Amino acid sequence: MVKINLVVILLLCTVSINSEHRQSIKSWNDHVNRHLSRGVEKFAAALNKAIDANRIKDDNKNVVFSPLNVVGLLAVMLLGSEGKSNETLCSFGFNNDQVISKDSEFLHHMFGNLINSIQSGNEASRVKIPELVSANRIFVQNGYSIRPNYAAFIRDVYNYNVTQVDFHDSFVTKDTINNWIKSASRGKINNLLQEPPSDLTEILIAQPFYLESGKTVEVDMMKINNQFLYGSFPRHSTRHFRGTPALGADIVGLPYKVQTVDGSKSEVTMFIVLPHPDVPLSEILSRFTRHNIEYYLDYTMIFYDCTVELPKMKLSSTLNLRDTLQSLGFTSMFNPKSANLGLMSTGRSKSFTDEPLNISKIRTENLNNEEDLSSPANFQEYVKTKNFSSYGLDELRESKNFDNPSLHVTRADHKVEIDISERDTEAAAVAHMVVSYRSNQYTPVFVKCNRPFLLLIRHEPSGLISFWGDVRKPTPSYEQ
Repeated sequence: MVKINLVVILLLCTVSINSEHRQSIKSWNDHVNRHLSRGVEKFAAALNKAIDANRIKDDNKNVVFSPLNVVGLLAVMLLGSEGKSNETLCSFGFNNDQVISKDSEFLHHMFGNLINSIQSGNEASRVKIPELVSANRIFVQNGYSIRPNYAAFIRDVYNYNVTQVDFHDSFVTKDTINNWIKSASRGKINNLLQEPPSDLTEILIAQPFYLESGKTVEVDMMKINNQFLYGSFPRHSTRHFRGTPALGADIVGLPYKVQTVDGSKSEVTMFIVLPHPDVPLSEILSRFTRHNIEYYLDYTMIFYDCTVELPKMKLSSTLNLRDTLQSLGFTSMFNPKSANLGLMSTGRSKSFTDEPLNISKIRTENLNNEEDLSSPANFQEYVKTKNFSSYGLDELRESKNFDNPSLHVTRADHKVEIDISERDTEAAAVAHMVVSYRSNQYTPVFVKCNRPFLLLIRHEPSGLISFWGDVRKPTPSYEQ
C-alpha cells in the first residue's frame, strides 16, 4: 500500500430552469472543469519536462512535486496580477478557451470549487480517507497593504488567511513560518525555509498540501533484506493497459480504499507508469503529453488481474522553481521592471483592512425553454446560474486605475515528501498501462518496478493530479 505523506449584496431573482437546461448547465460545468483539470495536466507535463531538461548529466535523483499545489499558488498570483505577469500566468491552462477565459473571477471560483471538492470529499457517501488537507496563508509585512477585495476573494474561494509578521526580525519570522508549515502538513514538511527571508520581503505566500493517510488496494510493498516482495491484485481492483509502441510503457492504477456508508468507489488512484525495459523514462516523458495523460488514464482502462512488484520507499524533493518556471516563460513576475501585482496590493500607503469592501452577487435571470446554454453566445447565462459573488477584481483590472506596487517574486520553493509502504500512502507537498488482446483474452501481466518509473496520484471525479513523481532510483529505501 502507499502512504502519502462591510458588504453590499444585491438581491437575486429566482432562477427557474427546466430539466433540459439543467442538463445544459451540467454540460457547461463539465466543460469548464475539464478545461481546468487539463490545464493542470498540461502544466504538470511541462514542469516535469523543464526539470528534466535542467538536470545535470547522469543525475538520477528522484523528483516529486505537486502540480495542484504549484498551480494553486500560480492561480493566486494570477488573480493579483496585471500586464505581462497576467498574460504569462494565463498561458498555462487558463486562457486556451476563448469563451470561458473572458471571465477571470468566474474561472477562479470554479477552480476553487474544484480544489474544495477534493478537500471535502464526497459528502453524500461520507468519504473520509484519503482526504486532501490544505491550509493556506499569506504572510504580510507589518504595515504593508493587501487589497481588501483580493484578501476577501482568496479567503472565500481559496481558503487563504492573511497574517502580519515582521520580516525585519527575520529569524523569528522564519521560525514562525516553518512551524506553521510543519503543523499544516501534519509534520511532514520541516524547515522549508532554510534561510531567513530577506528583510526586503513584503509578502510570502504558503500553501501546504497534505494527503491524509489512505490505503490502496491490497498489495505487499515492503523491504526484507533489500528485496522486493510480490503482491497480486484482485480482478476488480486494478487497472492495466497494454502499452502501444507509440508509448512504450505499462500503467497500473491502484485505487485507494475508502470509508463510506454507501459502498461508493474510490475517488483517488495512484498510477504507476513503467517504461518497457528498452525505453528510457525520459522518452516516455517526452511522449506523455497532456492529451496522452487523459487518453491513457481515462479512455483505455480495462480491469483484470495483474501482479505488481513495488519497492517500499521514501521520496523527497526540495525544488527551487525559480529557474524552472522562468524556463517555461514565467519571467515577468520575477522581473522587478515588468512585474505588476497591483491587484494584490496597493503598496505601503495603507493597511490591509482600512478600505471598505463591496461584494456583489451576479444577478441571475429566469431562463425560458428556448435558451441554449450550451452555445458560446450564452455562456454568460450559464455564469449567472452559478450565482458567484463578484469582488470587483476584473473591473479593476480592466480599468487600469491602479498603481504598480513594485512587487516581484524573488523565491519559489517547493518541497514534497511521499512515503510508500506496505500499510498506507501518505504525501505532503505536496504508468504506462498495457492492454493486449490474445485470443480475445487478457493475459495477466507482471509489472516489476525495478527501473525508473512515473508515479501519479489523481482525484478521479475532478481529474486533478495532486502528486507527480519522476522516480529514477526505485531501489528499496525506507528506514525501519
